Amino acid sequence: MSIEAMKQALEALDSKHDMTKAEWRVLQYRAFNALRAAIAEAEKQEPFAWMILNSLGDDEGITYYQPSGDLLPGWAYKPIYTHPPRREWVGLTDEDMALCESEEDVQFVRAIAAKLKEKNS
Repeated sequence: MSIEAMKQALEALDSKHDMTKAEWRVLQYRAFNALRAAIAEAEKQEPFAWMILNSLGDDEGITYYQPSGDLLPGWAYKPIYTHPPRREWVGLTDEDMALCESEEDVQFVRAIAAKLKEKNS
C-alpha cells in the first residue's frame, strides 16, 4: 500500500469535524480511490523471493529465482512479496547547474538529466 494512500485515508478519517459534509465526502472519495488503487497495485505484484520451508515449517533459506523442481517431501516455497522501498528521483539543483561553464553545458546537462529521469521513472 502506498504511503500516499494511507495519508489520504488517515486525513479523511481524522478531519471530518473540521469540514462541511460536502468537503468531507470529497476527501472520503479521494481516499477510497487512493486505497483502491494501492490495493490493485499490491495485488498484481510478483514475489521477489521465495522462502524455503522444511516439513516443520522452519525457514531453511531464501531463493531469489523462480522455484523449479521438487523439494523434499513436506517442504515448500513461501513467496515473499515485500519490495524494497523505491527511491524518489532527485534532480539537479541550481547549485549543481552553476558548475557549468556555458549555456551550452547547461542545456547538455539538462538534456541528460531529463533522459535519466525518463529512464528511471
